[in-house]
Amino acid sequence: MKKAQKYFMFNKKMDFQTGVLENLMLSEKGLTIGQNATGSFYSPLLDSREKKTLWHSMELEIEKISNTTEVEILIYASEEKECYQDGVLCSIEEIIKSHKITALEKAERFQAFLKKRGRGEEILLHGIEARFLWFELRFTGLGEILIKKIKIIFPKESWAEYLPDIYQQDLKSYSFVERYLGIFQSIYEKMTKEIRQISRHFDPDVAENEYLSCLVNWVGLQDSFLWEIPKLRYLIGHAAELYRKRGTVSYLMDILEIYLGNRPYIVEYHQVLPFMTTQRKEELLKRLYGENNYIFTVIIDAKAKINRKDIPMIDRIVENEKPAHMESNLVILEPYIFLGWHSYLGMNSVLSDFHSMVLDGQASIPFTKLQEERRE
Repeated sequence: MKKAQKYFMFNKKMDFQTGVLENLMLSEKGLTIGQNATGSFYSPLLDSREKKTLWHSMELEIEKISNTTEVEILIYASEEKECYQDGVLCSIEEIIKSHKITALEKAERFQAFLKKRGRGEEILLHGIEARFLWFELRFTGLGEILIKKIKIIFPKESWAEYLPDIYQQDLKSYSFVERYLGIFQSIYEKMTKEIRQISRHFDPDVAENEYLSCLVNWVGLQDSFLWEIPKLRYLIGHAAELYRKRGTVSYLMDILEIYLGNRPYIVEYHQVLPFMTTQRKEELLKRLYGENNYIFTVIIDAKAKINRKDIPMIDRIVENEKPAHMESNLVILEPYIFLGWHSYLGMNSVLSDFHSMVLDGQASIPFTKLQEERRE
């Protein structure tokens, strides 16, 4: 009866903290190295709890920020937890965890236990037979690189075991067949894993940034470059909910609130019509809110933290999301009152008693006073 495969996993900050880092940085995303640097990571001693364990493979999830950085992987294995160093019995685990011994010195001490070295995101460990295993990652290059996940799988599972007994009688031939089939086995397992995890590419909360462009096209979001990645993920995830209201005032306010972090106000022309009771009022309101039924005004609160470069972005979002036959005005409120302009009580202005200039955090120099001083 075949034994179920097990694995050791490094995919959290606390997992990598069990190892020893030299000239590396550790974050919630994984293991990384800066530019123009070299470093190494030694894993802790991994115990399969069974002697003569046949190890299967090692998989890495690597994000290269620059193609000039390489990671070399060195695999060590031993049947015992101790080894002799200069005639003295030493603990392998203590050597690994020691910060007094450099990575280079550790590699020299572990030379007798080196079983395999290589590069890439997957290494077959076929041929390694031991209870204990540990590895070193050596980082070299000029750019940055991020190790998100490391997975070591055991015991070995080989397609050659499914062949008739005649293929297993000669050990030399069997070894060749096993290694030859291992190439196709590795490709098949990688494809199977990708298929099983395909759903993660469709989840905007966890999908890699490169897949977001596909999701954006699916939901029909225009000018995705306008949006920060976290906000873009939110938009994609709530597209169905938002699109039920598409073409309405509520929808446009929701979209702008996501972008601004502050809910705007929208005034439609029909809302100001009842206030056009005199010619003077009509002229004033038309100047502020437009002159026809197909225009609306987007008013952004002074509390919204925006700068000049945001205004074209906001204009473009409004243009993309408004009904095609409508026109829009954009008004950014200023935190003071100007008669005849967009001044709203409780939004960008308040009424209070007159206070002279005092350092109490509440009063300010009125514009009238400043103008009087200038005349003098």
